[in-house]
Amino acid sequence: KLTATFNTNGATSIGENTASCERYNGATSCQVTLPTITRNGFTINGWSTNKDATSGTAAGEKVTLTGNATYYALSSKGVTLTFYRNNATSITPSGGSASTATSLTQSCTIRNAATTCNITSPTITAPSNTPTVVGWNTNASATTSAWTVNTAKAFSANASYYAITRKDAVTRTATFTVQDTNAATASATSANCTIAATYNGQAQGTTCEITSPTLTAKSGYQVVGWNTNKDA
Repeated sequence: KLTATFNTNGATSIGENTASCERYNGATSCQVTLPTITRNGFTINGWSTNKDATSGTAAGEKVTLTGNATYYALSSKGVTLTFYRNNATSITPSGGSASTATSLTQSCTIRNAATTCNITSPTITAPSNTPTVVGWNTNASATTSAWTVNTAKAFSANASYYAITRKDAVTRTATFTVQDTNAATASATSANCTIAATYNGQAQGTTCEITSPTLTAKSGYQVVGWNTNKDA
């Protein structure tokens, strides 16, 4: 009596765990029928004595045993990630060439006992408007990175990622000088304002607003105001 043992190898279920056959009249082998394999969302690739195989003998087929053997269920699922340029100058997949297309895809395959497969994120060339590379995010309007460039990450399903780039906020400072402190005083000597950071190719503003300090004239003097020309 010879027995084939069937290993799920990541499959949800199989038709039976073992199958046996008898050899008669001096025969050196006998045959068993391979059971069914179920794994939702996966392609069934048959049975093999190699647990890492990518193809094998289909369920329902007969295999010949010359000794006890273990067979492994084979299954696979393709995973595809779409990377959107999102106004970056270009994006470059691992081992590939820079692309200026709206998007590119990269794929991997989950096989057998595995539940994920790895994909490496493309590099990003930032545009002049937002010259700092932040990374990748599943939200096109994000301001932070959920996945750094050129880094492997495990996936179990399809997903979309967007290139995120930034131009940092800019702080502007105005300095106020009272030329004759005998004539007037000012409530402050400087004031700041900030031009907000921008993301994903959006042009940054060039100006921001401040409130000028209060000038208080001393006795016998009159306040005129502020000017960038000291001789105004």
